[in-house]
Order: sequence, then structure tokens, then C-alpha cells
Amino acid sequence: MGEQRARLLIVDDRPLNVELLMEMLEGYAIQSALSGQEALDKLSEKPYPDLILLDVMMPGMDGYEVVRQIKRREEIRNIPVIMVTALDEKHAKLRSLEAGAEEFISKPIDLLELQVRVRNMLRLGQLSHQLSKQNEVLEQEVAKRTASLTAEISVRQQAEQKILDLYDRDPQTYLLNYGAFSQRIQAQFDSLPPPQTLLVSLIELSRLHMFTQTLGRRLRDQLIVQLAQRLQCSALGAHLLAHLEPGVFGVAQRLDGMSHDQTAIQTALASIIEQTLQTPFTLQDATVQVSVRVGMAFSNSQDTLAEEVIHRAEMALSWAGQHGAASAIQTYTAELGAQATSARNMRVEIERRIGSLTPRESEIANLIVNGHASKMIAYMLGTSVRTIDTHRARIMDKLQANTLADLVRMMLAPPGPT
Repeated sequence: MGEQRARLLIVDDRPLNVELLMEMLEGYAIQSALSGQEALDKLSEKPYPDLILLDVMMPGMDGYEVVRQIKRREEIRNIPVIMVTALDEKHAKLRSLEAGAEEFISKPIDLLELQVRVRNMLRLGQLSHQLSKQNEVLEQEVAKRTASLTAEISVRQQAEQKILDLYDRDPQTYLLNYGAFSQRIQAQFDSLPPPQTLLVSLIELSRLHMFTQTLGRRLRDQLIVQLAQRLQCSALGAHLLAHLEPGVFGVAQRLDGMSHDQTAIQTALASIIEQTLQTPFTLQDATVQVSVRVGMAFSNSQDTLAEEVIHRAEMALSWAGQHGAASAIQTYTAELGAQATSARNMRVEIERRIGSLTPRESEIANLIVNGHASKMIAYMLGTSVRTIDTHRARIMDKLQANTLADLVRMMLAPPGPT
């Protein structure tokens, strides 16, 4: 079964959405259904599709119920399902996975992301199909092929490993994803007797948003892939390397028998990164020079979970982004942790104070922050200057702000690293 002739079933109650997906997936054999019931009816007859793209929000039977019914039917339960939705991604993804879907994509749909996810799911379905066929052959031929049973099992295990690898890999760079990165670190954690140490470094491409705006998402993704390839070819490639989220890479290394001098390690990492980024990146006819920010964290004897060290590295990376240059490297320290905790607590307190404002006070506070004088605010809200000044005094008192500058900082200040 070649990918170009793979059969897809697109389920969406909006014909325009169906037509758009068909254009984006040109080259596949595509069927469509405009309702959940129509989709189930088409799945009652062979040939079955190799992949289903299923919209969540449909009248009558929604996408969650459709996928639940698909997974109850033995003959079609192994067909991969990609859920398509414009809902809150985290909540919708959780419900989709609980219903039985294998993958998830959010609207507005990015062409490259859609094509990569479809290819990966088709590859997953092919491997699952091959595995199923191999199992059938093994059951039928077990008496005749006792001598070659070990070899057959080895083939099956390799196919299973390929399937597992698809779940562990980031489809963009084919590096480990966040879940696999955390699991591998945990496995190393569990095998480390004190006083051996793990170092987790998070490397973030600086000004990613700017690259997206100036280059477009497709070229930005090419830049991320090229950076991933360079990191693999650098000294960091010898360690556990992952792509955790767009433009953010993770590196975990054991420091068995190595110096734990943080300054020396930070200097060595800076040198590796400098060499890695020395040559500009080529994207079509343009060359791009990039920089990165780095957050580092060392494990300690109290750590029992990989997430604890990753979280400290995230705090250091956040601190580097807020307080450092575009190429800053920050190592987590107890002082930084205390400062981050203090900043977080302060922000929580400020948010509590802001939450104590009445709707009218909040409206006036925002107008003050936007630079409007009392006279203009009174005119805009159809009230007197005296009333506005009274509200202003209450706002300053509730927020415990001594000056207008204090008020502006409280209303606009971002939260500290968490």
C-alpha cells in the first residue's frame, strides 16, 4: 500500500472545510462524510480507509462519540483517527485521547503540520497492519515453522519498536519529544547512585516569534530542523537530545567522573553553541544568523523525579529570557529559585489586589494605564472628574500603589518564572 494511494475519510459537517482538506491532501484517495452517522455508515462497507480525519464539533453526533463507536468495532478499531478542532487545545486533546483518537490537530490547520501528521499516522497504520498480518501468519504456520519461530518474533519486535519510536519522536526534527525525553532522564535517574549527577540544559532559539513573522512558518520550521541537525552533529549530539516544543531543545548528560564546576561547564557549553551557530543558516536565497538562550540545572541528592530537574532548567531558561541578552546562559541556583518564588508570590498578590477591584474600577484603572487623564476619562464614561478622582483614590488604595508608575507596573507587569 503506497502512501500516494492511501485511502482517507474526512468527516466534517461543513462542505467548505472538507474541500479545503481535500486540496491540502491532494494525491490521496479521499472519501468524505458530512455527519457522524454518515461516516459510520461508510465504515460499514469495505474497503475501509487507512486514516480518518474527524472534526470534533458537529451537530447531532459529535466527533468524540464517533471515535468511541469506531474503537468499539473490531474490524475498524485499528484505523488511526486524527481529531480536528478549534477548541481549547489541551482540553480537546485530552477528551480526544480518552475517546480513543491517536492524533490531534488544531484549527487553523497548518499545511506542513497536517501533511507530516498524516504521513506519520499512515506509517503507523501500515506498521500496525503489517504486525497484524504477521501475527495471523504465525498462528497459521506455527506447526510448520517451529524452527524459524525465533526469527519471526524478532521481526515482530522490530516492527513494534518502530511503532513505539513514532510515539517517542518529534515529527518535525525526529528527535525525542518531551515525554520520551522525560522518561529517558527518569531511567538514568533511577540508575544513578550518589554522588553522580545529571545536567539538564534547555536551549531556546531566540526571537522565534520574529522569525515566524519575517520568514513565515514554513521557513521558520526549516530553520528549526537545520538547528536540530547542527546540534546532533555537535558535541551535544553524544548526549540525550530532544526537541521539546517549537525552537526549544533539551540536552541531558551524565557527569560521571567529570568536574561539576558550574562555571567551567557553562563556559564549555557556550563554546559548543558558539561553534554550532558560527555559520549562518541558509533558507532558500537568504542567510540567517541566530542566537539561543540556555537554562541549565544540575540534579542533587534530594531529586527523585526527572521533572524536578527539568522544571529548574525551565526556570533558569525563563530567567535568562527575562533578564539576559538574546544569547544568555543561566544556571539554576538556590538564589534564582528564591527570587523566582518571590516574584511568583508577588505576582499572585498583585493579581489578588487587581481582582478586588470592581468592574468600574477596573475599567478606570485600564484607562489610566493607557495614559488618559481624569478629565478625558470622565468625558468617555459620562461622569464627573470628581467621581473619577474618587475612583482613582480607591484604586490606588486597593492596589497599595503609591504613585502612578506603581499602578502601571502592577497592571502591566508579567508574572515571574514559575
